[in-house]
Amino acid sequence: MTTRTITMDSDELATLLTIQIGQTVDGLFKELPYFACYRKVYGESGLTKGGGRTMQANVEVREHSNLTGMPTGYEDIDLRSQGMNESLRFHPAFVTAPFVSSVVERAIYELDAESKAAIARRGQSVAAAVMRYAHQHFFQGGVAAFVTGGWGHLNGSDYTDGMVEEDAIGAQGNTIGELDKGTYSAVPAMQNYSYDFAGSVGDNGRLGFTHTNHKQKERVSDRSKVFDFASTLAATHLSAVMAPYVRYAKADSIDVLLPEFMINGRPVYVTSDLPNAGAATTAKPWSVLSLDLGAIMPVFLKNKEIDGMCGITPMDLQVSGNKRVNVGYIDFAGQMVCEGRLNSTALYVDGEAF
Repeated sequence: MTTRTITMDSDELATLLTIQIGQTVDGLFKELPYFACYRKVYGESGLTKGGGRTMQANVEVREHSNLTGMPTGYEDIDLRSQGMNESLRFHPAFVTAPFVSSVVERAIYELDAESKAAIARRGQSVAAAVMRYAHQHFFQGGVAAFVTGGWGHLNGSDYTDGMVEEDAIGAQGNTIGELDKGTYSAVPAMQNYSYDFAGSVGDNGRLGFTHTNHKQKERVSDRSKVFDFASTLAATHLSAVMAPYVRYAKADSIDVLLPEFMINGRPVYVTSDLPNAGAATTAKPWSVLSLDLGAIMPVFLKNKEIDGMCGITPMDLQVSGNKRVNVGYIDFAGQMVCEGRLNSTALYVDGEAF
């Protein structure tokens, strides 16, 4: 039988035994812009799927037939045809984290609202931690529990299963949804756009960024689902590059920090979770990711047993070794999927210096 060690330090015990003044401050808090943008598109519950062993999307990689010119009308028509589609297949992933209270706590404090709330905060704290790690894994990959649990991610620079690569179009070769991008490198949808600032945003920023952005826009079917994420340094340097082109409408509107950095009228979300420390991204850190959440996004499992995006399993009594504790779980189940359009996403690397 598995033994689960339960420890409680003095600060946590004080939380249970004293009346709290104000709200407990989350000292580990940070903004998670990926999920803020995701919810704008798919709502609080996210995009969900009822169940099944595989999540499948189809991508058209071949034209069905050939064209025939008919100057007289008597020409033979080429009737050769072929299948158009290949399937992208993704398998559900699962991560969970427990929150615990002893039977003594629950018995003594059953009618104590403050103490019950303190126990509830443990669940909230665990859920917040799961979301932080998920946010990091979606951008960077490599978060241990999410790797073991089978979750996909975006970082195709450091990992061969990452969806977005820094290589030029035609040179990308990661395997996505069991489909080799290199095999279909001539298919526009199977390669994301990329641009290398080559270490100097000041020299290469404005023109390169604008050119790549225009190429990306040609492939986006719904621009309301495209969101831009930047590292702190890249956002700072790109703002400086654009500063000479800023014009103020009113004298009293001058902002010493310049207007909010935007791309195509969209705010840019700054995050510390873009990859910058892996084998490849040490040399070529991700500076800006313009991500189409209509094409690449997590799909969560939702049924009677599980509510995939931080769903809570109610606390049940478990006997573990010589301890009697009540354990609940925060589940994170689903998969990062691509619906067959990688070229509506663009990656900009190595823009961490001016």
